[in-house]
Amino acid sequence: MYFKIAIRSVRLSLRDSALFFVSLSLGVCMFYAFNSVVEQNLVLGFNEVQADIVDLLSYLIGGVSILLAIAFGLLASFAVRYLVSRRRKEFSSLLMLGMGRGQIAAIFLLETLFIGLLSLLLGLLLGQLMAQILLFVSAMLFDVEFTGLIFFFSPLATMRAVNCFAVVFVVALAFGIVLVQRQRPENLLGEACQKGIASKSLTVTIILLCLSVACMGTAYILLVDPETSASAPFVASALTLVCLGTGMFFYSAVGCLLRTVQESPDLYLSGLKLFVLRQLNRLINATYVSMSLVCLALCLAVVALSTGFGTAGAFSGSLEARTRFDATYTTRYDRSGDPNVAARSGAFDDLMYDAEGAPGAQGEVSGEGRPDAAPDAPDGLASDPAQTQGDAEGSQVDAAVAAASYRVVRLAYSESFDMEAGLVRSVPAWLALVKATAQYDLYDTGIEMGDLYLWSANNFLGPTLAPEDARAPLSAVRLTQFNEVRVLLGLAPVELGQSGYLIWHFQSASGEVFDSYLRAGGVVEVFGQRLRPASSEADTTPSRVSMDRAGHGVLVVPDDVLPAGLLPSASYLDIMYNGERHKMDPLFRAAMASAYGGDGWQNANGWPFESGLTSDYVFESSIGPTVIASYLACYVGIVMLVCCAFVLSLQQLSDAVSSTNRYALLRRLGTEQRMLDRALLAQIGIYFALPFALSVAHAAVVVNIIKGLPFVYGELDFTFPLLVTAGIVALVYIGYILMTYANARKLLRQPSGLL
Repeated sequence: MYFKIAIRSVRLSLRDSALFFVSLSLGVCMFYAFNSVVEQNLVLGFNEVQADIVDLLSYLIGGVSILLAIAFGLLASFAVRYLVSRRRKEFSSLLMLGMGRGQIAAIFLLETLFIGLLSLLLGLLLGQLMAQILLFVSAMLFDVEFTGLIFFFSPLATMRAVNCFAVVFVVALAFGIVLVQRQRPENLLGEACQKGIASKSLTVTIILLCLSVACMGTAYILLVDPETSASAPFVASALTLVCLGTGMFFYSAVGCLLRTVQESPDLYLSGLKLFVLRQLNRLINATYVSMSLVCLALCLAVVALSTGFGTAGAFSGSLEARTRFDATYTTRYDRSGDPNVAARSGAFDDLMYDAEGAPGAQGEVSGEGRPDAAPDAPDGLASDPAQTQGDAEGSQVDAAVAAASYRVVRLAYSESFDMEAGLVRSVPAWLALVKATAQYDLYDTGIEMGDLYLWSANNFLGPTLAPEDARAPLSAVRLTQFNEVRVLLGLAPVELGQSGYLIWHFQSASGEVFDSYLRAGGVVEVFGQRLRPASSEADTTPSRVSMDRAGHGVLVVPDDVLPAGLLPSASYLDIMYNGERHKMDPLFRAAMASAYGGDGWQNANGWPFESGLTSDYVFESSIGPTVIASYLACYVGIVMLVCCAFVLSLQQLSDAVSSTNRYALLRRLGTEQRMLDRALLAQIGIYFALPFALSVAHAAVVVNIIKGLPFVYGELDFTFPLLVTAGIVALVYIGYILMTYANARKLLRQPSGLL
């Protein structure tokens, strides 16, 4: 008997249960889709590193899912409360007919169970479709070939989705059963007399609104200012002001609007504006705390979605630029950070040799005995230690570091600073593995980033520069070597003329400063020669394989500007494999490891390289944090967005239950149904729009702060992520507004205020 009654009740109240049903289905969909990432390895065939990343991501998502399920269950309990209030008359009638509260609770249990099972099945089906989207996203992030739709079933995701559903269902059901058992027959007497909310004075509402705007404006300034945003007390104060300002805004905004519109009778008395504004004022005054919380939660949802998509987009874009070469190896000739070490390092020649003239523990140099008979040293390197002995005694440079610098310079000089020559000599398979290379050497110029920044700032050219970046040195590179790098990438060489220069930077955070300086025709002086810009924009040709944004910038100058024999500060060798990267990279790594030990990326001797990176290694090392952050941000953002829309819908439907008498009175007074429907839609739309509009303002400030933070993978561009976020929000919001409107219209079209 209970089963038949429950089936009949579900069929009759299906429309009333639509909001609960859809929200529960969306929750199950999200739980299944994001937890299915663990099975993507079977479809996309991840390598060992990628599989470890997915396993960690799956573990984190599992933990986050539990927290989200508890929060979702609490929200679902409010939906059950609404369903119980809608059926108060039915439950009271059953009590008067002699049915016990336990029997009514059993019927309600079966009804809720049927709705829950249907939502679970629908959610799993939708989760399968959502999993396909996430599969495509993972293939894009992991750079794995993926064509067409591949349907797969994830037992682990299903188990987690069912567990999360069980948490939501149990919390909501327990709350519903308690409400059902509290029903009394006297509930048939109808609603109690509802008390109106007294109107606040216009002066009070205006003062509160101004205070809210002042609080939020002050908080925005504190958060945007670089100095205050770096201080924890200021940040805490700003967040407190945001919360206070948000609460005062919802407490006063509609009341202020109502009182202001009342001053214009023509506007106030046209249509049902008076009724709509009073409805909103009454409801928001009663729920301004929850509205404030929804607004802040919406802000977090928008920020999470934007940063999730933005991080993934920035990573994908910068990764391609940072891995244009198959590998890059580098060496530094000065190990101390002091640009004068190389010039003084001859004083520590004796440290590398013992008394008998044999090579010491610091390293080896080709030839027999002391290297006094070595070829003439390059400019800045003393061949005779005695020449600089006096200066060295007063120097604060560490002797061992200076000796290491000297050793690297002598080894490099013996091979004309040709890194590939040294690698060919040391790695037997080099010529078979490597198709082409391009080496460029960097030279100290004495110019700092601050020189460009100060010049542009004094002329009001715009962008600012962080203090730590202002002290960064600008090195120089010969035009010939710069063009060799471009040719290796398949790009055309560039011309500078006799006195031209370029600024070459690769994803530098100071790109705007460079462009501003070049557009203004800024002149630089390099080794006594004044050079003018050959282009109005900096060149962004990729310079090497890197884990993050590479360096602050390099001056590209004509070859004859740099004196012959000048000692470089560092050298880079960009490498292209003799075959497909994914096939050649393991062979190349093995050859380097065999020649230099370890993983082949470090060389304590310092020549022909000190350290190296391959593109495959950069990809494997960089993908983990980005994928995890993007997935978790999107997961939390979407679920929070659904929860916020769910809360707003429930508040509107609960208000509709208590407003049936008001709408019935308007209908009896002769108001057309079309006007009532438009008024209802306007009320619901404004109620949804207010917290969303304010949350967008909060999110814009937060996104602007995040955009200004240094991101190791490149510049964060929020244009596309914000468009995607706006599309998701619009889809969810419009869906919930339409569902809320359909259910509320059905409620309010009843001919009587009695339930």
